Formats: sequence, C-alpha cells, structure tokens
Amino acid sequence: MREFDRAEDERQSVTFQTSVGFAHIALGQYDRAESILRDALARAERMNLALTRAIAKHNLGYAVALAGDLAEGIGIERAAIDDAVSQRDRWIECVSHTYLAALLNLASDFDTALESALHAAELSDGPNRVLALALAARAELGRGQLDAAVRYANESTELLQTLGSVEDGEGLARLTAAEVFTAAGDAERARSLFLAARDRLLDRASKVSDPELRQSFLYRVPEHARTLELCGALEPPLT
Repeated sequence: MREFDRAEDERQSVTFQTSVGFAHIALGQYDRAESILRDALARAERMNLALTRAIAKHNLGYAVALAGDLAEGIGIERAAIDDAVSQRDRWIECVSHTYLAALLNLASDFDTALESALHAAELSDGPNRVLALALAARAELGRGQLDAAVRYANESTELLQTLGSVEDGEGLARLTAAEVFTAAGDAERARSLFLAARDRLLDRASKVSDPELRQSFLYRVPEHARTLELCGALEPPLT
C-alpha cells in the first residue's frame, strides 16, 4: 500500500488494502483485519468507490464477527449485500450471502442461514458454490434435517474434489462435511474426511513462512483449530 500511496494512486491503494484485510482474515488475524478494513471502507466511501466499498464491507463484516462482535458483523454483512444488490454485482452479493450464512450459523439462526446459503449457491460459480453448499449442510444439521445436510455435504465435497481446492472457505467446507457424516453415523467416511481435512490444512500451513502467522492460521481460525482438535481424538498427536 505504501508504494501506491507514494505514487499518489489512492484508488489502487485502497483496493489493495481490502486484499490485505482479506489476507489477515485468512490467517486468523481478525483484530488487525478489522482495523485495516475499517480504514479501507472509510477511504472508499470518501472517494465514492462503490465496488471497493462493497468489498470492504463484505470482508469487514466477517472480521468484526470473528473478532468478537457477531451481531455487528451480521449487520455489516447485510449492508454489503444491500450495496451489492444496488450495484447489480452478483459476485459480491454471492460472497456476502456466503459469509452471512456462516455468521448466522454461528448465531444459531439456522433457518435464515439456510436461505442465505442457498441464495449464494444459486448465484455462485464453482469455487464459491463449494462453501455455500457446505454452509447449507451446516444449517440443515442445525435444523435437525440430517438427510438434507448429507445431500448438501455430498454435493459440496464432490465439487471440491473436482476443483481440487478453493481460495476461500475450504477448511470450513471440509470440516462441515466430516461433521455431517459423523452425525449421520457414517464413521468411516467421517474419519476419512477429517484426516483429509487435516492433511490439506497442514499442507497449506507449511506454505506460511512466518511461524507466528502459521500458528495463527492453524489455531486462531476456528474451523482449523476444530479440525486439529477432532483429528487429535482420532490419531496420536501430530509431531
């Protein structure tokens, strides 16, 4: 960002700043992400950069929620959706509904989470659809609709296998599938999914060169910490 600022290219600077905020979310640095994204949002609003403003809101809502204020995060995510709809931007609408579904699941508002997850799945391309379907599965699990949860988890898992990997939400999608099949009583498949999720997670972590950030990625991102915790009960502790 400093390079853009020195070049007095504030438009590019604030766009890059939203990407930096997203990267901090991915690493579990939610407080830092919130600070970066609040500043990016203020700059985007001042410059009337509608698309950047919507992206900043979308990421900020998730960061705020994971930093500890779930209600505010949900409110910001809803505002991002309204912004996206007003701009007729299907991609921002899709990913914001996906994050909203994740947050609503955390709030145990499973009916509304299901609505957002399915709406995101309708709007999404393949990579975003993986997480949207997984969140639909998690919502159905919360609603006690196990057959529907298994159906969505299967669809999410099959799509992820086809794609190989996705940029956002892969850990949550893998964990959700494993938990759904645990609930369904399919212990063998659940174990396979848990261990595959762990192996993929550790592979991704190995590419984070900074030890502190690697630890944050593994243990501050809730779905990553949960994956490692549950796999620890399946096998001896990892060395």
